[in-house]
Amino acid sequence: MLALFAVLLSTAAAHTAALRKANKTNAVYTVTATAYGAVVGQTDSKPFLTADNSRIPRHYGSHTRWLALSRDLLRPWGGPFEFGDKVRVIGISPALDGVYTIHDTMNRRYRHRLDVLAHPRERISINRPGVKLMWISASNQASRRRTQPAEKAVTKAAHRKAQARRTPAKLLATKHPRKQAKRPASLAHQKHGVAK
Repeated sequence: MLALFAVLLSTAAAHTAALRKANKTNAVYTVTATAYGAVVGQTDSKPFLTADNSRIPRHYGSHTRWLALSRDLLRPWGGPFEFGDKVRVIGISPALDGVYTIHDTMNRRYRHRLDVLAHPRERISINRPGVKLMWISASNQASRRRTQPAEKAVTKAAHRKAQARRTPAKLLATKHPRKQAKRPASLAHQKHGVAK
């Protein structure tokens, strides 16, 4: 009896997950599109760091194809999308329509909005209601995440161990291969100015 209940429960969970995925893939969301740049006035105190801890590339612009969604559309706040998901945006303009990756979130006062990342020099100023947003593919967590803190600690420990194995002569030779430390046999010549 207990085994039958467990099978039914797992089947129901799988069915719910499949329905959620089907609803996400078929759904078209109507949002208002705006643009933002990585500047302190439009973001927080760290403008080049997004909400999913991605760093905005140095020569970013609208060609980077990153966007921020309002919190009501993101999974941590009950929405259907996750950081790293690829979405199709239709209805902004022919130059800005296309596939984007979700990397950031907006201030909590905004609802049903998306913010396209653009460089301030591009002077893109949009406030377009009625833009269509469709889910394309799920986030790729393995390729998107950086080295985990535990892996960093292991790497640092291995580096320290390798440094400890080197002798001072090897360290000196690796830093300055042509400069060798020459020490006199005695320091008496320095006192009297005469070498022995």
